[in-house]
Amino acid sequence: NIESVGIIGSATPGGWDTDTDMRDNGDGTYSILVGLLDGEVKFRANNDWAINWGSLDFPSGTGTQDGDNIPVTFGLYNITFNALTGEYSFEEASVGLIGSATPGGWDADTDMAPDANDPSVQTLTVELIDGEAKFRLNDDWGVNWGALDFPAGTGVQDGANIPVAA
Repeated sequence: NIESVGIIGSATPGGWDTDTDMRDNGDGTYSILVGLLDGEVKFRANNDWAINWGSLDFPSGTGTQDGDNIPVTFGLYNITFNALTGEYSFEEASVGLIGSATPGGWDADTDMAPDANDPSVQTLTVELIDGEAKFRLNDDWGVNWGALDFPAGTGVQDGANIPVAA
């Protein structure tokens, strides 16, 4: 009986000590957007080693019960895992800043870079002008974050444009 699925390993935020929980998509699949270090990971159910999946294949493959650790490389990833079949994929992701306050305006994202110590943290040094901005994933509006707070705040999915004062 699988109640939850997480990713664990030397490349994850929790290392080999703590699972990083994945979101249950309700159809046997689980997903997460997470930064990974160079290292290894496995998928496991219920925060326990009784049910775990691994493989030597990266960025996609089919994990098997008690399989090898999955070798991964540094980066930000959209990860999906199917607990029914063991199939998984690690798709590289990027976060960008877009808007009238940015160099590319509303036409082009200015990509951010992952922090060398924590690829879940994205950073950017850029000159902004008076206007508005939003963060978005993979140069697409499907996942975007905004809020009415400037110069610091917490963006929410489909939130308001961030007002920017130069």
